[in-house]
Amino acid sequence: MIVAVIVLSVAVVLLLVLALCYEREFRSVARFLGGADDASNQRLTVELRTPGTVKAASAVNGLIDDQGRVRREVEGERRRFREDMAALSHDVRTPLAGAQGYLQLYGFEDDPDERERCVSEARARLAAMKELVDQLFEYTKARDPDCDPCEGATSVYDAVVEAFTSLYPSFAGKEWEPAIDFEDEALAVSADVDDLVRVFSNLAANCLQHGSSAPTVVQRGRTVAVSNRVDDPAAIDERRLFSRFYRADASRGSAGSGLGLAIVASLCERMGATVGASIEGDTLTVEIELPR
Repeated sequence: MIVAVIVLSVAVVLLLVLALCYEREFRSVARFLGGADDASNQRLTVELRTPGTVKAASAVNGLIDDQGRVRREVEGERRRFREDMAALSHDVRTPLAGAQGYLQLYGFEDDPDERERCVSEARARLAAMKELVDQLFEYTKARDPDCDPCEGATSVYDAVVEAFTSLYPSFAGKEWEPAIDFEDEALAVSADVDDLVRVFSNLAANCLQHGSSAPTVVQRGRTVAVSNRVDDPAAIDERRLFSRFYRADASRGSAGSGLGLAIVASLCERMGATVGASIEGDTLTVEIELPR
């Protein structure tokens, strides 16, 4: 009987000691969580290394890692937004300042030819401003999360032909003849007709604006590739090609809003397609993998 009492007493003491150890560990965890700095990479450690406490510490550290990853993504997005707004501000001010300057010059000129030139230059800069605003509108629409994807079948070949035909005068002005090579002209994809035409229209316009040769459009399986030569392939960063306001020209002196390929990427994402770019030699290829 005495032995049983002794054993029970020892067991009670051990349980009390274990409970105190757990209490101390939980207080330590609470202090860590209460005083944790969001910007710190400090990790939670435990002194009482039982399977339960080790697993709990691992779970907490996993949450800290997730929080840090989200914080870095948010900070990166904020930085890119600030950069985009700075770029947009530059692109808005430049044509407006140019148009204003020519209109002021118009008021001081007496020569009819020079006055006409001032009006023509002002119109050109206002047209560039209108193009930028239109591209911003298209980009906003393409990024609209409330836009329901189309479930109807749209002919990819017809969309390509319509997009490139709409720019025929511009291609003809450069004496370029785009080549369209489709393995399957019956290929269809579940996408809005206007969205699909816009994708290839923007790719065609990009070829016209930045290319140095007539583009080729090649379809094999579910892949459609648009290629043409460029003057300075080393200046192009394929990783940033589909970013908002990106232009290969570091001085931003070239025409365009830098939104055309960003719209392509957004529309492809909406229809479930993927888009990428590669450069081989002096040839830039934009490849779209259509959904099944």
